[in-house]
Amino acid sequence: MLDVLTKNSLFKVHCSSHYGSELWNLTNNNIEDYCIAWRKSLRRLWSLPYNSSKLSTVLTSFTIPLFDEICRRATNFIHSCLHSDSLFIRSIVLHGIHVSRTYSPIGRNAAFCSLHYDTCIDNLFDTKLSSHYCFTRFKSELCTDLLARANVLREAILIRDGMFELSNANHLSVNELNYLIESLAIDLN
Repeated sequence: MLDVLTKNSLFKVHCSSHYGSELWNLTNNNIEDYCIAWRKSLRRLWSLPYNSSKLSTVLTSFTIPLFDEICRRATNFIHSCLHSDSLFIRSIVLHGIHVSRTYSPIGRNAAFCSLHYDTCIDNLFDTKLSSHYCFTRFKSELCTDLLARANVLREAILIRDGMFELSNANHLSVNELNYLIESLAIDLN
């Protein structure tokens, strides 16, 4: 019975902790299944068509792709270990990144994120980049046209749900509004 914005806020608070994802093996294919299930939940929450694009689901809900969020958490974890007060922790992580590489979960995730975001490992864990690198990289790949279309989609959903009203006398019919939402949700790439 709640409006979609409140549901979205509750979803972010209660269904987006992804506890322990900092240590997941980012090369595991099961993570994609997890991301698909999460996007399906967002699509259902926003009442988007089943064939909505990944991008429309993410942009409508004010989030970044879940996989990028998991990568961000992994890089933040490695960054915090690299800057730990404990010499033991720092040396274990440095060994994992530079010596053990794919044999170490830390090294494997560091190498994966480095390749995924097309940057060198040292840049990925720089203090200035680590906390928002994945989000910044995602946003920089979006053009203004995509962001504007995502805003129109979000506003059309809010109009459909009665949270926004059109100011002029020529209102859209329910069918026209649903067609607009479906078209934008599917074509947003």
